[in-house]
Amino acid sequence: MSEPPAGEPPAPAKKATRAPARRPRKKPAPRTPTAPEPVQAVVFSIGGDEYALPIGQVQEVIAYTEPRSIASRVSWVRGVINLRGTILPVCDLAARLGRRTRGAEDETRIIVVSGEGGSAGLIVADVREVVTVAPEQLDDVKVTNDPAVTAIAKLGERLVVLLDAPAALAGAELAPRPPT
Repeated sequence: MSEPPAGEPPAPAKKATRAPARRPRKKPAPRTPTAPEPVQAVVFSIGGDEYALPIGQVQEVIAYTEPRSIASRVSWVRGVINLRGTILPVCDLAARLGRRTRGAEDETRIIVVSGEGGSAGLIVADVREVVTVAPEQLDDVKVTNDPAVTAIAKLGERLVVLLDAPAALAGAELAPRPPT
């Protein structure tokens, strides 16, 4: 080290700086579970059994229109329809769930739903009603590994299978193709 020139005071020594004392982290307050909300669902039938979709996943219900066949790697994709200028893939929900049906009848409907890949139509036998299902009326499903089946709703003596539209459409490759 060099010495300061004559007549100048020596430079003050640097003080050692200490990091501020760490305060103990507070444990996050335990989250109080929020009470599940009632579910509004559109009830429909397939092969004599009742199913439902949350109303937030349903865009609309339309009369059955025979889909135009297209090649698909998925056997339950029936084809496409023109819905007000939009080409809409149509899926046979009964076939997707492994159910047999007779064919299109007067009451057959297409439920237009929104999924991750866009919108699609689901063919169902008929649409019956919109219900509000209280949380205590819902039971977890332990007998299936199908992600499309989310719960069983107990509506009096009726058992209604609650479905998830995006999970039901998974694997159908409905995502729009990138422009070429």
